[in-house]
Amino acid sequence: MESWVIYMLIAWAVILGMVYWSVSKLLSAEKEAKG
Repeated sequence: MESWVIYMLIAWAVILGMVYWSVSKLLSAEKEAKG
């Protein structure tokens, strides 16, 4: 396996993790706002 492939997978994991975290944060904030 090429080393750049590993770095690409790590980058994708980090990006997806950040997106998932921000989306879940937004959803929880909306739930609290609606109460």
